[in-house]
Amino acid sequence: MNNRKETNIKKLMQFNLQPKDNVSSVNIQYNDSENNYPVIFNSSDNYLILSEWIKKNEPIIKETLNKNGAILFRNFNMNDINAFSDVVNIYEKKNY
Repeated sequence: MNNRKETNIKKLMQFNLQPKDNVSSVNIQYNDSENNYPVIFNSSDNYLILSEWIKKNEPIIKETLNKNGAILFRNFNMNDINAFSDVVNIYEKKNY
């Protein structure tokens, strides 16, 4: 791997967002591949409910999907089928 690519990989865009409820932070990690996907949204709070976070941070989600095409959500509270259904229902109503 050349030095420029190694430098670019080390400079991956990584920053913390504060959800509008100011309860916890979500770290966003961009992949270093040519396609830049998936973008990883990693919650530092396992009690943060994904559907609620998505609703409160819809502009970030929409911009990321439009720009990068895929998002991987990690470490959010998603412990049953109802929590999963809540997330799916958000996207059924939206045109991303």
